[in-house]
Amino acid sequence: MATAGSPVSPPESGGGNIDEVEGTSPVATAPPTLPSNPSFKTGEEVDPLRDERSGLLREVGVQAIWSLSSCKPGYGVDQLRDSSLENYWQSDGQLPHLVNIQFRRKMTIRDVCIYTDFKLDESYTPGKISVRCGTHFNDLQASIEVFTHTTSL
Repeated sequence: MATAGSPVSPPESGGGNIDEVEGTSPVATAPPTLPSNPSFKTGEEVDPLRDERSGLLREVGVQAIWSLSSCKPGYGVDQLRDSSLENYWQSDGQLPHLVNIQFRRKMTIRDVCIYTDFKLDESYTPGKISVRCGTHFNDLQASIEVFTHTTSL
């Protein structure tokens, strides 16, 4: 979990790399195949920290190496990964903004949780979050794309 938020459910699979694209989206691993009915949840229906405490989820991000395409000082991986909604990652460069998550061994990823807040972030809220999977950086393929609903708020 990057922070508490909306899970994107990539398929159960093995792999080596997790990659986040154009926002704050962790990624699953290869071989990518789209689930027939991915679940996208928002708001009160999702509380990954509660689910982790109850044993329903296990946070595996601590087993990965995280890197960012860019960040402003004091707004990097540590802020992206902590459980406070007051802290966040702030990119400092050209698009696309990337969060790369690489595991040392193949890892099954069931859910990816991302918190976004359009009312707070406005134009800084990502318009598209793409989850790409693969066994190494050069074979990543799009697994899931989510277009956020920033204009409806």
